[in-house]
Amino acid sequence: MAADMQRNVIVQSYAATNSESTTGIIAFGSFAGGVVILPAGVTSLTWYVGSTKSETFTAINDKANGGGVTPSSVSASKAYPFPDEVFGAKFVKIVTNTAAATLTLMLKS
Repeated sequence: MAADMQRNVIVQSYAATNSESTTGIIAFGSFAGGVVILPAGVTSLTWYVGSTKSETFTAINDKANGGGVTPSSVSASKAYPFPDEVFGAKFVKIVTNTAAATLTLMLKS
C-alpha cells in the first residue's frame, strides 16, 4: 500500500492595506496553494505578484473578471482560496478595500 502524501500547512497573520506599496509581502515560492480568511469590512481583494521583494509588484489579471485587473468581490468573514494565477509567483501581495486589515493565511507546502 502506498504511503499517504503529507503536506504542511502554515497559519499566519497578514497585514493588508488598500495600497500595493504598503500592503505586506507573502514569500510564496515554496508553497503549493493557500487560503485567506477575511475579517469584517473586507469586500474586495486584488492580487499582485513579484519576482523580488524590492520591485514594484504587478497586478494579476483575473480570468473570472474577463482578464481585467479589477478587484475580486468577496464577502467579509469568509475564506477564499488563493487564485490559480498566483501559483507560479515567488512573492505575492493582497490589496484590500480597507486601509488596514489583518487577514489569516493558511499556506500549504
